[in-house]
Amino acid sequence: MATVLQLPEEQERQIRALARSTRNSVVHLRCRVLLAMLCACLMSHACLTACVARSTAYATRRRYLEGGLQAIATVAGGRRRRKVTDALCARLIELVEDNPQQYGWARSRWSSELLAEQLEQEGLGRLHASTVRRLLGQLDIVYRRPAPYITRTDPQKQEKLAAIEQLLADLPADEVAVFEDEVDINLLPKMGPQWTRKRVQPQVPTPGQNEKAYLAGALNAKTGAVHCVEGAHKDSALFFALLQALVAAYPEARRIHVIADNFIIHKSQRLAKLMRKAGLGDRINLVFLPTYSPKYNRIERLWKCLHDTVTRNHRCRNLAELMTAVRAFIVAASPFPGSAHALARLETQPA
Repeated sequence: MATVLQLPEEQERQIRALARSTRNSVVHLRCRVLLAMLCACLMSHACLTACVARSTAYATRRRYLEGGLQAIATVAGGRRRRKVTDALCARLIELVEDNPQQYGWARSRWSSELLAEQLEQEGLGRLHASTVRRLLGQLDIVYRRPAPYITRTDPQKQEKLAAIEQLLADLPADEVAVFEDEVDINLLPKMGPQWTRKRVQPQVPTPGQNEKAYLAGALNAKTGAVHCVEGAHKDSALFFALLQALVAAYPEARRIHVIADNFIIHKSQRLAKLMRKAGLGDRINLVFLPTYSPKYNRIERLWKCLHDTVTRNHRCRNLAELMTAVRAFIVAASPFPGSAHALARLETQPA
């Protein structure tokens, strides 16, 4: 029966001599594969004898038949050219900071596949999407949710902020300054990530119909004390109830400066009428933040902590149960932020 490879005796001696003299492992492997083919009648037997895969055996035979002994003895020196260059890394960072639509793509966000395609089109090399993902991690680029911001700005923003900072810096001992805002409490829970086992998506029961309650809160700029009132509607009456609560909470304060946003309930004629009727005009001074500037209202951090602690992924069966948890949080959170985290103190309370 014929062998897999048939060569003249002289060529066989040359292959054996090359196998004995070479110090290159690749060349020695090629010689061993060829010698196994000269003795075996089946390619599978030759592969088993040389301990190589079929693809390696066929490639070695093809290489020898096309180029002879010189092709077997030749091994490309040095390492392969590195695909990931400094120029590619710098360009990848630039692309991530841009929008794909600037380059003619329909997508509004980059994917690793799209980044690889864009780099290849620019002639910077052909990379697999998985390589791009690993490279992004090495460049300290993470997949993160962006924060929205309002492009419209108040033309007097800097002047108003400077006035508020001056007010807080020069606040007399017999006066109080608070940051005020309202927050919606929804029976429908806000969804947020939580720890869970792999391949298991947590389930949060939700009511069939939403119910809402509203809080108006004030955060003392000096002490961090929190004051809140509840209401079924977010209107001027709710804001006025908070002003009355502040007057009652600080009976010795000559004046209470309430720093609030430009929501209509803080400037309505109904509010002005209620304040005149209650005689609060001399005790309450309304100071308004710049428009479209919620991040300068310090009480927003309290509301974020409220949602993260209580309302996100909550399992309360009705609005009354949810509001009980909200009230417990408000009590635990004052002063905010305190020396101990509000959540830690809230967890120590009985359910």
